[in-house]
Amino acid sequence: MCELVAEIGSCMVASEIGIPHGEGLENHAAYVKSWLDQMKGDASFIFKAAKMASATCDFLLAFVREAVAVG
Repeated sequence: MCELVAEIGSCMVASEIGIPHGEGLENHAAYVKSWLDQMKGDASFIFKAAKMASATCDFLLAFVREAVAVG
C-alpha cells in the first residue's frame, strides 16, 4: 500500500505546487490501475490510501508554507 500512497501523494503535491501534469500521465494511470484487484478485495482500501496520501501531502507542504511565510 505504501507505493500506492506515494503515487497518489506525489500527484497531490505536484498539483498543489503547480507542477503541470504533462508527459507520462499514462504511466501513473497504468500504475494506479494495477492496484484495482486489491481495491476490489477491500472497499475501504482506496480511502485508506488516499487518507494516508493526503496526510503525507499536508506534512510535506507544511515545509513549503512555512518557508513562504518566513521569507
